[in-house]
Formats: sequence, C-alpha cells, structure tokens
Amino acid sequence: MFVLIIPLSEHGASHAREEASNPDHLGGEETMAIDQELLEILRCPACVRNGPDAGMLDLVRDGTWLVCRDCARKYPIREDIPVMLIEEGDKWKDTPVDALPEPGPLVPESS
Repeated sequence: MFVLIIPLSEHGASHAREEASNPDHLGGEETMAIDQELLEILRCPACVRNGPDAGMLDLVRDGTWLVCRDCARKYPIREDIPVMLIEEGDKWKDTPVDALPEPGPLVPESS
C-alpha cells in the first residue's frame, strides 16, 4: 500500500495558519482550501477502477470531507490534505453527512 499526499492549494496550510493567528479574522467565514482542478481529478480509490467517471467526489461539511457519489465512502480532509485511504472511507461510509465530525489533525497529538 502507498499513501499519496497532495497539498490542496499552494498556500492552503500556511494561509490557514495566518488566518487563524490574525485577530481581525472573525472565524465566521470558511475558505475552501481545495483547488477546483484537484477536486475534478480526485477519485474514490475503491471505485476508480470501475470506469473513467467512477468514484467522483463531492466536497461537503465546509470543505472538510469528500464523499464518493458511487459508494458513499467519506474521506476527511485534515490540514488541507485529503486522507484517501479505503480503510478511512470505510469507517465513515454509514455516517450521515450531517453527523460527520471535524476531521482533526493529520497526526494526532501524543499525550
């Protein structure tokens, strides 16, 4: 197995850190860090082999989750990086979109 890590935008993570540290930012606006071109080519790893349009993904929950149109697997976006592992998508397959949690950090903090 391999993991492909693709930053979602040139300035995604650094821009988010700058915005979070800016006291003038009210936090009410969500910015979409995923590039539209990337969204168009990303596919669900479980469905992609079924054809050229299989496994297309929709961005939901203020840009923090990707949902496969074919199989309903849901992939979190953590720190502007989509976690496109089938095992991760399987965990959330039966969870309704409105019940999905905040994805959290890419690497959990150790206690």
